[in-house]
Amino acid sequence: MSVLIILLIALQLADILTTVYGLKLVGVREVNGLLAPVMNCMGVLPSLLLFKGLFVALLLIVRPPDSPWLWLLALYYAAVIINNCRTIIQARKSRA
Repeated sequence: MSVLIILLIALQLADILTTVYGLKLVGVREVNGLLAPVMNCMGVLPSLLLFKGLFVALLLIVRPPDSPWLWLLALYYAAVIINNCRTIIQARKSRA
């Protein structure tokens, strides 16, 4: 398994953790228009596990070669996680 695939899987886990923390403990809202309605029906964690699990399964089944678009995807998810952290910090500051 390539380092890039491992990085993408780790980023999915970090996205789950920061999203659950932000939604459940801090009270921010989900802005992903595709995921928010599913979360309303299934709940936060089951929805995230479903979407992220499908993504990871696809990565492991297809095993795409390291390519620029996968690196861009990794950068995108890193930006999502940074944004999650920034949103959590702002929400915590506004409550203080």
